[in-house]
Amino acid sequence: MASSGQVANLSKMMLFFTSTLICRIAFAKKYDEEESKRLRFDKLMIENQAMEGGFFVSDYLPLFCWVGKLSGMMSRLDKSFKELDEFYQELIDEHLDLNSPKSNRTGQDNEPMNRLVTGSTGRTDRVTDRIG
Repeated sequence: MASSGQVANLSKMMLFFTSTLICRIAFAKKYDEEESKRLRFDKLMIENQAMEGGFFVSDYLPLFCWVGKLSGMMSRLDKSFKELDEFYQELIDEHLDLNSPKSNRTGQDNEPMNRLVTGSTGRTDRVTDRIG
């Protein structure tokens, strides 16, 4: 890119690198081919970071929790958590479905996603009861 005289968007490159790294390490997923899934994950991470850095009056003055509701920050936070929950639930469902072509399981018990789903017992029969 730099040799062709074009400007490099470092923010976009770092977002691509970190989201690819997180997906491969934590979820054992490769979203390079699935552009829409990766863009969805990127959007979720950007929104989540914005909410983490956002200013909530109720964090400092609990009596003024109505300000967050009035400003829309609480509904934005709820929406962000709901979207993240849906994304994680899809990952868990794909991981549990052995017949799914999207399932990228390598069979290693020490994968973070496998440890999350099975817990320390190694059983998947009651996972949906714990999550739901």
